[in-house]
Amino acid sequence: GPLSAGSLDQLDLTGAAPSTDATLVFGLGALNLAFKGGTLVPVPTLLVVLPTSPAGGTSLPFLFPPGVPPGLSLFFQFWISDPGATHGLSASNGLRGVTS
Repeated sequence: GPLSAGSLDQLDLTGAAPSTDATLVFGLGALNLAFKGGTLVPVPTLLVVLPTSPAGGTSLPFLFPPGVPPGLSLFFQFWISDPGATHGLSASNGLRGVTS
C-alpha cells in the first residue's frame, strides 16, 4: 500500500517453512548485520510473531496511522523458525517502505 495516513496496507510472506513461527522485525533504520547465517536488515524496534500456514505463508494487514511524516523510511523483514536452515532460522528479503 501507499503508507499514507488511513491507508490499508499489508505485509505478505510466502515460501516460508510451513506451520511454524515467523517473526516480523520492524525498524526505522537499516542495520544490515550478519545474523544467524543471514543478514538482519532492520534495526529491531518492534517484533511481531505470526504463525505460518501449512503452505508456508502469512499476512499482516494494517491500517497506517495518521501523523507519520512523509518521506520516513520504514524497514521490515521476516525471520522464520526453520529446523532445516543454518542456525534453525530462515529470513525473508528486507523491505524498505517510504511514507507518503
